[in-house]
Amino acid sequence: MKLLKRKIQVKKPINSKLLKNSCLDCHGDLRSYIKTQYLAILNKSVLPVSKGEVTYVCDDCETSFSPSIKYLSLLNDEERNTQVNTADDIYARLMVASLVYTALVDGKFSLKEEELLEKVVDEAKDFPSTEAVLERVFELQAEAKEYVFSVFKFAKEHISAARLESVVIANARMVLVDGKVQKAERKLLKSYLKSAGLDVSLEDLLSRAHLEQYNSVSEKFAKK
Repeated sequence: MKLLKRKIQVKKPINSKLLKNSCLDCHGDLRSYIKTQYLAILNKSVLPVSKGEVTYVCDDCETSFSPSIKYLSLLNDEERNTQVNTADDIYARLMVASLVYTALVDGKFSLKEEELLEKVVDEAKDFPSTEAVLERVFELQAEAKEYVFSVFKFAKEHISAARLESVVIANARMVLVDGKVQKAERKLLKSYLKSAGLDVSLEDLLSRAHLEQYNSVSEKFAKK
């Protein structure tokens, strides 16, 4: 018999979150739990070997889901049925959701931000779920943070690191179009970097975004 084993403990936190009618199997209520892996001696947990991860468990059928279920729970039945989960579609809706929220986060919506958004939305119009995502972020406005980051979480599980990086850089370019980076925008970009799992400083991110912006403008004038 092995003395040392790995054991997973799932505990409901005091501030457990509830997602009503969100189970994809039985439409029951989901509650958040913290899942932690421990090193166990004689079946007794003695040392955590992983950080606590959030998981959602159904009250009725006890099926568990990753945090990305928050994204799906915010969609109505029609929107769920039109989800086309190809990598391109997931990438497109993450780009749209994050850029719209970035444009809104400082409390104002500039003409330059609107022009950039129109371009992105036009490029994403061939993907079926982007329209619903766009409408939801505009509907939630300042309350869209949880929704946008659940889209981020879902996307991270399905698209490449390179695509996640391009989304964050696009958001940095959105921040730069006004010429000044607000405190709320800096905080949001740092959160995007963390959500994407990118080991890049904010200064390096803004520098790369500025360079891409400069190159795109140079190419535009070169074509004239």
